[in-house]
Amino acid sequence: MDKLISPPSPILSNKDLIALAPYAKHLGKAAKKVKRTRANGQYQRPIKGHGMEMLELRQYQIHDEFRHIDWRVTARTGTPHTRIYAQENEHKRMLMLDISGSGYFGTRHTFISTRMVQVACLIAWRTQIQNDSLGYCLGFGDLIHQRAHIHNKKSFSSLVSQLAEATQVKHREKNSIVKPWEALHHDKSIKQQTIIILSDRLNVSDKDLKHLAQLAKHNYVYWIKIADTNAKKLPIGQYLMEDFNGLQWLSITKPTQHRITEELEKQVNLLKQQLHNIGIQLHQYDLPESPITIARHLLAIGAIH
Repeated sequence: MDKLISPPSPILSNKDLIALAPYAKHLGKAAKKVKRTRANGQYQRPIKGHGMEMLELRQYQIHDEFRHIDWRVTARTGTPHTRIYAQENEHKRMLMLDISGSGYFGTRHTFISTRMVQVACLIAWRTQIQNDSLGYCLGFGDLIHQRAHIHNKKSFSSLVSQLAEATQVKHREKNSIVKPWEALHHDKSIKQQTIIILSDRLNVSDKDLKHLAQLAKHNYVYWIKIADTNAKKLPIGQYLMEDFNGLQWLSITKPTQHRITEELEKQVNLLKQQLHNIGIQLHQYDLPESPITIARHLLAIGAIH
């Protein structure tokens, strides 16, 4: 079995996530249809150029353009350095991760939380390789980590460490205090960006929808949901299950199976409609799908480049 689909442990290390970089580099080319229009008249052109404002000076990376090399600094330090310019039409991406206690579960291959982190890390690596702007807001357990823009290798390494931390099963026991979209909805600088939300939630409150609508008003938002569809196919029998209320017995019968399936479908359809009403696309994937397959689909629909 592919170790990406079924890692030895649902708890991933920094090394596991760093190993995803080559996969991100070879996902393929972005879809040709890259222009996106919105009902409210907003318009995004994924055409990259550079303005006159220099954002930073850093050591040359293999994907940097030769024309941006700062030869004076290179000569003085003996190490190639590149100028990074502010780009009016650069691809700006905001990555949001929202894992509830229920996400630390899986009937096959690994946990939903693990697959979400793998996909999030592939998005991050792909964004860095393409030299695009990346910000993030991660919510898991009772923690929230956020950064408006990753400026250097140190801040990217910090993101990788935080993503690895998000796979720790101990976070199952705590509920997030602040959701990523709630933490960022007041940030007026988040405009004309692609926001990718990876969440295992089935229900959103009116308050959530209000915050999400505010983000969707000025950005192009994708909601990525990874579900374990096998969970609703438990064989008939008695199960000892544990949740926030402790251990309890669960009886599965044929009517129970049918009811669970219907309820889950209703919840997903309601969530999809609620998000659609505020201009957010929902894309659902099954847990057995490879994180590479999911990332390639995100590439095909224009969520990443």
